[in-house]
Amino acid sequence: MAKTHAKAVFSLNRKVVDVLEFGEEFYTKGSPVFMPSKPDEADQGKIPGIKGLAATYKQFEFDSRKRLVVVGHTDTGGDIKKNFELASARAEAVVCLLAGNVDRWAEISEKGQKVEDIKRILNHFHFNRKNWKCNPPDINDKWDGNNEQGILDATKKFFKAYNKTHRPRISMALVDGSIKTDKKWPKDVWKAVFRLYLEEMCTALSIKWKSYKKNPNIKKRIKSEIKFILDTKKSVGCGDSFPMTEPKFKSNYQQDKFRRVELLFFNGKDINQKTNRIGSRVFACMVGGTTKHTSAGPPKCPLWYNNHLYASYIDPEKDLKAVAYHMAFTYIDQVKVKDKKPTVQKVPAGLKIEAYFYKKVGKTKQKKPVRSVIKFSDGVYTVKVEGAPKRNNIHFEFDTKLPSAPDKSKWVFTSDSNAAPKITAKVNNEVKALRAPDKYADYIKYYDLPKEWSSEMYWTRYKSRGKDKGGRFKTVMKNLKLKPYGKKKTKADNPLTFSLDDIVLIDSKGRQNINDPKNRTPKDKKKSNALTSLSGYSRVSLFHVTGEEFLLYKPMTNYPALTDFKFKRNLITDLPVDGVARLVIFANDFYSVSGKRTEINPKFKAGKHVLGCRAAVLGDPEHHFGTRVRAEIFAKGQTITLANGSQTVTGNKTKFLSELSPGLQLSIWIGPKWSTRKYTIASIKNDTELTLTAAPHNTEVGAGKEFKTFSPPHHCVDCGNFQLHYIHEGCVISDPAKAGGLKVRSFLLIYWNGRYKRSGSSVANAQLKTFAREGPKNTKERWEDKGYTIEPQTVDANNKGKLQIKPVFHFETKYPNNGGKHGCMVTITNDSNDGQMSVTSSKMYKKSYKVPATNAASEYKRGEETDVDGKKYKELIIAHEYGHGTGKDDDYAYEDGEQYDATDNFFHQYYPGMPYNWDQTSMMNLTAAPRMRQVWNFVNRLNEAASDNKELKGLLGGTSYKMVHRFNKGGTDKTFNFFLASTPNDYRDTCKPANTGTTAFVAGKAAKALIPAIPIGQPGGPKPEVPARAGVQGKGKLALALYKLGEDETAWSIKISGVPNDVHTGKPFDGILAVSINVGVKFKSYKEKTGPTTYTTNNCSSAFKKAWMADLRSRIKKELSGRYYLEGTNADFKKTYIYFFPVVLDLKALATASKPEDFGKAHYVVTVRISNNTIVPEPGPATELEVGNYSSRKWIARYMFGQDATWTGAAVPFHSRDESQPGVNRKVKNVVDAPFKLADLNFIRDWLRTELGDNSFVLKGTPKP
Repeated sequence: MAKTHAKAVFSLNRKVVDVLEFGEEFYTKGSPVFMPSKPDEADQGKIPGIKGLAATYKQFEFDSRKRLVVVGHTDTGGDIKKNFELASARAEAVVCLLAGNVDRWAEISEKGQKVEDIKRILNHFHFNRKNWKCNPPDINDKWDGNNEQGILDATKKFFKAYNKTHRPRISMALVDGSIKTDKKWPKDVWKAVFRLYLEEMCTALSIKWKSYKKNPNIKKRIKSEIKFILDTKKSVGCGDSFPMTEPKFKSNYQQDKFRRVELLFFNGKDINQKTNRIGSRVFACMVGGTTKHTSAGPPKCPLWYNNHLYASYIDPEKDLKAVAYHMAFTYIDQVKVKDKKPTVQKVPAGLKIEAYFYKKVGKTKQKKPVRSVIKFSDGVYTVKVEGAPKRNNIHFEFDTKLPSAPDKSKWVFTSDSNAAPKITAKVNNEVKALRAPDKYADYIKYYDLPKEWSSEMYWTRYKSRGKDKGGRFKTVMKNLKLKPYGKKKTKADNPLTFSLDDIVLIDSKGRQNINDPKNRTPKDKKKSNALTSLSGYSRVSLFHVTGEEFLLYKPMTNYPALTDFKFKRNLITDLPVDGVARLVIFANDFYSVSGKRTEINPKFKAGKHVLGCRAAVLGDPEHHFGTRVRAEIFAKGQTITLANGSQTVTGNKTKFLSELSPGLQLSIWIGPKWSTRKYTIASIKNDTELTLTAAPHNTEVGAGKEFKTFSPPHHCVDCGNFQLHYIHEGCVISDPAKAGGLKVRSFLLIYWNGRYKRSGSSVANAQLKTFAREGPKNTKERWEDKGYTIEPQTVDANNKGKLQIKPVFHFETKYPNNGGKHGCMVTITNDSNDGQMSVTSSKMYKKSYKVPATNAASEYKRGEETDVDGKKYKELIIAHEYGHGTGKDDDYAYEDGEQYDATDNFFHQYYPGMPYNWDQTSMMNLTAAPRMRQVWNFVNRLNEAASDNKELKGLLGGTSYKMVHRFNKGGTDKTFNFFLASTPNDYRDTCKPANTGTTAFVAGKAAKALIPAIPIGQPGGPKPEVPARAGVQGKGKLALALYKLGEDETAWSIKISGVPNDVHTGKPFDGILAVSINVGVKFKSYKEKTGPTTYTTNNCSSAFKKAWMADLRSRIKKELSGRYYLEGTNADFKKTYIYFFPVVLDLKALATASKPEDFGKAHYVVTVRISNNTIVPEPGPATELEVGNYSSRKWIARYMFGQDATWTGAAVPFHSRDESQPGVNRKVKNVVDAPFKLADLNFIRDWLRTELGDNSFVLKGTPKP
């Protein structure tokens, strides 16, 4: 920016008072009458004088908040009391001129007039009114002698000229009458002079009056604008005392130390109207009119400036020609908070605002400076610009650069919430050093000012008829018809206001023309991702930090994930007034709002781009980290080329590559299957090129490779498709004691988006819109309800990561046609069975967006559930499905064979043993309460980004984070800390067991009975009793999966024999051992003999089969689960819950041609014959059991654990299917109920001991009676 002759009048330590002074040249000695001009004929037509007094009105035009007092002074010496009276009369006479009080002015003038006053007035109008010819003899105070006739003749000419145009006329008889006799002018003449003075001031102010028959219409102007400190004390006489005359503050304009009148203009805010004080001093004469005042006091005069005021002298000539522009600059102050929320403040004094205009020179426009004076009061800058009728444009600029100290910048500094902000210079690195978490409260005291700022394209706010309005600067100036675009002027109480927090989006190359590679105009994206112009259909999501929360600003009613602001231009001006903007989401891109501003760079276009506002920077690594997380996506038809020894991957038709993120993994198709090798993406260069963290295997290089991409399972499982965005340093924590001593909060945004369509006419448009509007909003509320935070588990050495991070969910319903491609298309149906989510598509029942109205209307027929932390929840299916969308698997099991897999057949589950299946309150089970482990996948990705050589290393320094849940239950504060380590054992994936294994079937051996003693005389006797041998514990054929638990609601919700965990041991469980038993059941008919020669065939219904299998399942699950656990001293598994998970299926009923029945995948095959008895023959293979339909399911369950697995006695004929045929000799027994015993499960304990190499585990629990 070019420098101008701009003068800034500020004082940081004193209150500024503007002074309009009229010295001894405007007062004859001893007279109170204000002279219209200086006595020298050469100065008659010049300002100041009565025209200079007109500058008083300009001060109130410049700033209507000013407050005036008129102060009169006299020559030194003489009678002190008379000096005070004369000084008071001088000051009061000026007030009369300004206030239009002609009678009092005439009275003062008549009483105090001097002959010299008459002569100078006649002389003035002789030279300033055409053909008045009323010049008197020598200008002195003499009447007698030759002077008298000259005075009378001049007076006659004066009256004659006046009477030609003015009404009422002055009586000519006065000249030879009272004037000649009294040697002075009477009141009627002074009234005429008063009118002429008004006309002079009107001329100076360019005010036209309609006729000379009445006073000019200046009185109306006066009444509406001039304001005094006190209406009861508009003027004061100081005699020959000398306020405002200390030499060290003397200016070139100030001329007279004693005889003078000073008009003192105070800033309105410096006057306390209630206490009648100027600063700390009462506005009253503390001495009175009999004692000469001195600068030393006491007491000190409130108008005396020493250590009190700074006098700024007014140049009336310049002010009368000047045009004032009033401007205010606002910003969000994070120190001056209200209810924990930042507030809007005005930039204090200290900006040097310069005025410029463009002048056409040939075919070009050149920027020219304009002389100006800048003043400041109560948040408003008044820039007085010299007038120039031919100037047809104007704009303003400022810069805060410090050429002499380039390592420094100017900041608005607020020391505490009660302090007034001030502009200060500070070394940049010193401020930057305060960003450390323990110093962050001091960092936010410094608000960054623009290095360069221009009003040219800046959004300009103002009020019109009580309403807030705004527009680009030039447009506002034209619309308001402000000079030089019209004749109107700004006002101090309605300044042109500029928010220094207005936002412009900037791409990674510094362009304001976002999404436009050619840098022509900013662009939106259609739903196909094709570029389109910004329009009234363009929308952003603007997030701000307020009340220590990360909230969407001003949500739209119908699209509550979007800000209610039409983004028709790349400029966000609808801003929060109680928060700090931190993030803008636009067309699938994330722009970080921090300490950067728009600046002049090679991409900047003057006259088109905004200079000095907040720059929301795409992917700003200093404050923001974003990444995509998603399950497998196969880009059909797109291929890549892998080169031997190279980490570079190039693509063919792969715009898809640019949609990937570092951290995702990549595998290629090696036909007829996917490669098991996984390559991690290191960086994305463009649409057709990316890099890997390591070169591919030499067997997988080449061109035309089909590929798929996906996140590691501890980031995302199943069908997730979302983004994570870390926002660094969001706010200061007001109460660190409630945040584990942490002082700064950052945020982690979990972002998912989709569009919605309806399936058929059975879903109305209104229902579709309701679902798309309310569903995501309800989902966000549910997932955030717990108030989880993310806090350091292990802090880095430099404490960079010593902060709290709060997860925030954002589920965006895309605008119909704008905003870029959606991540998921959700089809809304009329089928209540629909509730599914895949990576890019979903199906949802039209009523699933909200909590069911009644229990009967809910899917699980359950009412409100109370969680372990005391919070209450009802079912919310959409939150469950969108849990899948953000990378979570189901907690519930597929116990009816819904999930077929070639490896596991119909016994397949998404993960082994389904260890959380019992936690029915869980969101990912029966759609109720979130769990800390269900948010853990986000923390896994965060921890990876914070680790060495990763994305957030610079910001978080390698800190490792855990999840924290603080709550109050029953009046007691409690805290859960959830953390799953990655080393030395990797427990991060909550759906991956740490250890797995199987057990083989070994029949349990019953304890031998005591061998009785043989008495004397009996054969073989005598013989003592033989003690019995302990039986060998049985083992069932089972699958075991050991899961590590973090301390969350699940870990505390486990009950043993119905006793809550906090009562049972007061410790959370830290592991779950899932014991899976897969049972394949075959039901077969039985031909039963009903008489000597009659038979009947027994069959069973489908309902019977379901009931029988359900009973067997229940005998395992309900008899064993919730009763047993393992306790030991192992560091990771001190307390491990044993969860039994049986899957009992009739495979024949499930099998199809493409999904064969495969009883070989079952741990046990149980054939149920409908023989209506309890007979069980001794099995061949121990895992293949045949039972009667009346056989005890409890016995069958216990047998599967290797118990009661021996058959005694002789074989007997046994019928397996048909009693009309001969039986087959087999050992059989009728089985009855037998309860489980603790010892039945010791083999599970032994497995864990062996698996972990730790013999400290003890099996505990109480069998069900």
